[in-house]
Amino acid sequence: MRKLLGLAIAAALSGSTALATDLNVWVVSDTGFDMVTVPPGATVNYEVRGVLSSDTDNEGLALFGFDLVFDGGALGQAVTPSSGPIASFVIPEGITNPAGFGGTANVPGREGDLVQIGGGQNTINNDIGNAPYPIAEAVVIGLGHTEIVLAAGSLTAPDVEGTYTLSLANLFANVIKQGETEDGTYWAVEEAGVGTIENLMIEVGCVIVSTDPPNCAIDARQPSKPDGTEPAGWNSIDLTFSDASCAAAVGPGDFSVSVHPAETPPTITDAIKDGATVTLVFDRLISTGKWTCVTYADTTTCLGSLPGDVSAADNTSAPADILYVIDCLNGVRTCEMWQCDVDRSDMCGPPDILRVIDLLNGAGVYDPWLNVSMEVTCPPG
Repeated sequence: MRKLLGLAIAAALSGSTALATDLNVWVVSDTGFDMVTVPPGATVNYEVRGVLSSDTDNEGLALFGFDLVFDGGALGQAVTPSSGPIASFVIPEGITNPAGFGGTANVPGREGDLVQIGGGQNTINNDIGNAPYPIAEAVVIGLGHTEIVLAAGSLTAPDVEGTYTLSLANLFANVIKQGETEDGTYWAVEEAGVGTIENLMIEVGCVIVSTDPPNCAIDARQPSKPDGTEPAGWNSIDLTFSDASCAAAVGPGDFSVSVHPAETPPTITDAIKDGATVTLVFDRLISTGKWTCVTYADTTTCLGSLPGDVSAADNTSAPADILYVIDCLNGVRTCEMWQCDVDRSDMCGPPDILRVIDLLNGAGVYDPWLNVSMEVTCPPG
């Protein structure tokens, strides 16, 4: 693409040799993390994001390109954007290398790498009467002044455990010169410098694939009977790993427990193994009105207890929860037992409506939970 795009660059350069700005780029997961842990063979979605170091001496990106190198295996083409501002860099609106915006795979001598992802806008004001591309009628101004996703794609994690890197190399870019307006001939551009580059670390190993109860679940049921007998609540959590061998290798010491808002957390007294599932047993019930979180590696799972908060929509026990439990009973909503079985009778029924009212009003020994919230959202930051 450097050779092809060089034609557009040569036609549009103003002759200035000063670098107006730098293009900073970073490779992250599609959820924005620069390090992820995945099981062997997993699909990892990635994004390349970028921002210009200045928004006062240029009018945004005119062209960009880069390579991606993965030391864990071969890469397939990145996604070709079909909408959004980056679509103006794609043939026929823009110009790319012959293989397309998503880069060239299997270049001789660089097998496995993805070479020259990216493209350029129609800053030369070409029209289809001259050449089949680029033919965009307008140039998009201001791209890169704020963070933008330059490219996205996916890769397959290796089957062997270890730490791997998806690296970006050979970055180049042009920006539209400050003060440029379309004059019917071209938009003058100038070279951008290479700023900071941050790569994505991919750790292949044991990961938690599901939990029971699920992350951020809130137990809305009564903390005891109205007379204070039979205290009840969650005192364990099931964690299912990507492989039974992962579950077999962990023990209580591999996990940490925290409570939000802060208090002394419960202690893990046992880790019971059953295939790929590990049941962590706490030395007491989780606290009401708080989140109790279990962390393994870079995965955190939180459980909440908030009597009467059937909806869990805003982490607050409120009159709306009475209507929510009615919806659960009528089949208007699909609800878990920890939501609608408020009186812990092992079934969801009309008595649970009355028990929500009891919890909100503080009947019997209950504290009044009306308009009480968890104070922090899940997951706690």
